[in-house]
Parts: sequence; C-alpha cells; structure tokens
Amino acid sequence: MTQRLGIFAWYGYQAPIEERLKAIAEAGFDATCLWLGEEEETVRAGKPGVMVEAARKLDLYIDNVHAELNNCNYIWSEKADERRYISKEYKKGLHFCAEHDIPALVVHICSSSTPPRMNQNGLDLIGDLVEEANKQEVMLAIENTRRQEYLDQVFSTFNSKYLGLCYDSGHDFLWGIPDFEILKKWGKLLTTVHLADNAGQQDDHWIPWEGKLDWPEVMNTLSREKYEGTLLLEVYPKTSEVKTQPAFLSQAYSTALKLKEIFARLSNPPVKNSP
Repeated sequence: MTQRLGIFAWYGYQAPIEERLKAIAEAGFDATCLWLGEEEETVRAGKPGVMVEAARKLDLYIDNVHAELNNCNYIWSEKADERRYISKEYKKGLHFCAEHDIPALVVHICSSSTPPRMNQNGLDLIGDLVEEANKQEVMLAIENTRRQEYLDQVFSTFNSKYLGLCYDSGHDFLWGIPDFEILKKWGKLLTTVHLADNAGQQDDHWIPWEGKLDWPEVMNTLSREKYEGTLLLEVYPKTSEVKTQPAFLSQAYSTALKLKEIFARLSNPPVKNSP
C-alpha cells in the first residue's frame, strides 16, 4: 500500500473549505482531516457534509474527522448536563463518520494542565462512547495532550478494536515524559498521526524542521510501531513569516515528502549481504 500524505483542512488560512481543499489537492496531498469545530462555516451552518462532498470531488482521502475540543473537560465534570453535552457532541461526530464512511473520529479527553480530576462518571461516559464506536464501526482515536495519565487510564480500562491512539508529535515534545513513551506504551493502538513542530514552549503547529523536534527520531519511532496510515500534518504558518497559501502548502508538501522518504528508508533498511 502506498502511504498517503495529508494535511489538516483547517491549516490557518481564512478561505471557504472548498478553496482550501482545492489548494491541498493542487499542492500534491492525497489525504486530509476535517474539523467539526464551529470555526468551520459549514459546521456553523449545520451542513458539515459539504466538506465531505468537496473533498471527495477532489479525490482526497478523508483520514479522520477532528471533533470539537473546547469543552472536552466536560467529560470529567460533576455536572450531568455538561457530561451530556460532550457525550452528545462526540456521538454526533461518530455518527457523522459512519454516515460518510470516514474511518476515525479524533477526540481530546482533557485540556489544560489542571483538568477536573479523573472520576467514574467520566470513565462511564467514555465507556459509552466506546460502545457507540463499536456500534458505528468507527475508530474513536484519543489524542495525547498535556496529561498522559488520563489517556493511560482510559486505554488500561477499555479494550476495543474501535478504540485507538491519535499520536500528536508536537504535544509529545511539549508534554511527553519522556518523549515517545506514549508510543512505546500504546503504539499497538496507533490509528492516525498529527505531525507538527514547535520551539518547545507552546503548541506552535509549525511545519516539520521549523522547530526543535528530532524528525528522524519521530519517523524511527513510528517505523518501529509499523505504522501504515497517513502521514498527516497538522500545521499552521509561522506568524512571523508571511506566505501565500500556495507557497505554504508547497513547503508543507515538500516536507511531507521528506518525512515519507525517511520513514520508508527506516521501515525498509537495506539487507546486508552475508560475508
């Protein structure tokens, strides 16, 4: 299988989704990830299916859909109405993926350094989401964020072929202790990736090699986990640099090709001849 190269459709330029997807395809990418946050005009208008239609007209593979994340801490809320809200949003995302034959929904299960404490209500909610993912036959891919112990608890509690890991390289560099530990521990659940760079201070979402991540080591770790999915960038332009949309996407695609070459070389090392 030829490994796809993708980029998140919400990549930092204000333009209609159709225009952004067209630019993604013209840059050379063959995959994308869609965003169900209200920042997307089609989502705000109650017509998220427009994004799917636009992507498929361009033969872009939709690797996953990212659920809204602003209220993910509601999972652990003591208020039942807040838990019901986030459960409804995530289930809506699972149904959307099932309806449009999209393999995975990416979710966050906590945000900030001080989310509400883990509790049984939250675990029960996630268990219900896992059951819904099984029913819809859609991967519920949980992304690593600031507090890995929340993800550890969920993966230790639930076992399902429809529960997986979305590995975010930028988050791991900022908050993984140590780096790559999450892949060594949960790589067997790896479903998709969000690849981005940063300077080690905040989640910059820069194109690889614009920050401080060790990209050969990132690719080496993914190759050891035998990852076969899309190499998907979740990147925005540096605010200090003004690039046109085509120039930004061209740079992103060239970098994705470089990552793919490194990954292929690591995954298929040359066979040494016997003496």
